[in-house]
Amino acid sequence: SKRVVQLEAKLHQQDMEKDAMKEELEKLRPMAAATAEVEQRATSAEEVLATTAANFQAAEARQLQAEEMVRQLKQRCQSLEAQLSKRPEHSMSLRSDPALMSRGTKPMTRP
Repeated sequence: SKRVVQLEAKLHQQDMEKDAMKEELEKLRPMAAATAEVEQRATSAEEVLATTAANFQAAEARQLQAEEMVRQLKQRCQSLEAQLSKRPEHSMSLRSDPALMSRGTKPMTRP
């Protein structure tokens, strides 16, 4: 009978521990869900950041291309202006044509 009392006490202790574990588990479940949500948001933020970085790099590349095109166009304009200035009939007529000057049209000059 002493042994039965000990076993019952042990069983009662185990039941109490089991109940305490259940309570602890119930407390931890929302934390686990919140942790999973935070991890998901962090992953989403990392994806947005990676996309933003890729877009920024692409924009930089497009800007460099545009700047190169501008440089090439300026070079081409300078070349065409130089060719035009070497033609006496064009350089004189453009600069001295009163009709062009009266309309406010200026001959092309180098920047």
